Amino acid sequence: MRRSILLRLALVVLFAFTASTLIAQNTLQPPASTATPATATPPRGFGPAIGVPVAGMPFVHDPSTVVRFHGKYYVFSTGRGAPFYSSPDTVTWTREGSVFAAIPDAVHAVVPKNNGTDVWAPDIIRLGNQFYLYYAVSSWGSFQSAIGLATNPVLDPKDPAYKWTDRGVVITSDGNEDLNAIDPGVILAPDGTLWICYGSYHGSIRVTQLDPHTGLALAPKTLGAPIATARESEASDIVFHSGFYYLFVNHGSCCKGSNSTYNIRVGRARTITGPYMDRDGKPMSEGGGTLFLASDAQRIGPGHFGRVVDYDAPQSGPERFSIHYEADMSRDGRSVLDIRPLSWSPDGWPIAGDNAAATTVTH
Repeated sequence: MRRSILLRLALVVLFAFTASTLIAQNTLQPPASTATPATATPPRGFGPAIGVPVAGMPFVHDPSTVVRFHGKYYVFSTGRGAPFYSSPDTVTWTREGSVFAAIPDAVHAVVPKNNGTDVWAPDIIRLGNQFYLYYAVSSWGSFQSAIGLATNPVLDPKDPAYKWTDRGVVITSDGNEDLNAIDPGVILAPDGTLWICYGSYHGSIRVTQLDPHTGLALAPKTLGAPIATARESEASDIVFHSGFYYLFVNHGSCCKGSNSTYNIRVGRARTITGPYMDRDGKPMSEGGGTLFLASDAQRIGPGHFGRVVDYDAPQSGPERFSIHYEADMSRDGRSVLDIRPLSWSPDGWPIAGDNAAATTVTH
C-alpha cells in the first residue's frame, strides 16, 4: 500500500512538472540571453574574448577615457592587470584581455602591500604614434600609492605591432603627503603641454605637468598644484572647452552597490592649475562643485567622467562622455559602463544628456 501511494505521488509530481514545462515553453517570453557577462577581473594574462551584446557593459568599474582607434572603441578599467574591452559601436563589447599578467616590478616595489596584479582606475591618451596608459596601484585603506605608465603603438591585440612597454613610475605617495596618488586623469592642453590630475579622499586633488615625450613627471620629486579638496572627492578629470578648463570630480561614496552615493561635480578655471570655481563662485579647493550628474531611480552612483575621444576622426560628430554606475537596478544592481551625449549651456557649463540618438549637435 505504501509503495502504491508513493508511486502515485511520483506520477502526480512528474505530470505537474511536465505540464508546467510545456506551459512555460508555449508562453510568449523573450529568449534568455546567452551572452557571457564580461568580468573586470580576468585571469592573469590574456583570456578568451567574450561578447557582451548589451547597451552598457556589466562589471566595468572606474573606466578610462573611451577612445576610438582603427575603427574600434576601447576602454580600460579597474581589475586584475588592467582589463580592457573593444567595441565597434559602443554597444556590443568584447573583452580583449589585460595589459599585464603582473604589475611591473619597479611599480610594485613602491606599493608592496598590493597583491601584484590589481590595477585601479586607468586613463589613456594618444601622443604622436603611442598610446600612454596611466594606471594606479595601491591597497585598500592605504595612502601608499603609485601611478605607473605603459605605452603601446596600437590597441588591438591582433595587430602585429601590439606590445605594451613599461615606462615606470610617474607619481607616488607614501601616506605622509597631502594626497593619495591614485585615479589619474590625463589632458593634452591646447598649448601642447601634458598634465595629469589625481587624488582620492586624502588631502588634495592635484595636477602635475608631464613631459609629452616621455609621459613622466617633469618634476617627479615635487607635489603638483592643489586644485580641489580630496576630503570629499576623487576620480578627477580635466577637459578644455571654449577658453576654460573644467574639473570633474566624484563626490560621495563608492563600492557599496545600490547604497553608493557617488555623484559628479564640476568647476572651471582659466588656467589648468586653477583656481577652479563652481557655478556659484565657490572654490573647489573649499569643497565647491556644481552638480553635473546624480543617481536616478534605476542608475545609482554615476562616477568617473571621461570625454569620449575619436582618434580616427577628431572633432567630428556630437560630443559624448563615459561614466560607470555603481549599480544599475534594471540589471541586477551590476556596475555598468554608460556613454552619453555632452552638451554645453549658453553660459558655458556642461550638460549631461541622456539619449545619444536624440542629440545631434552640441552648443
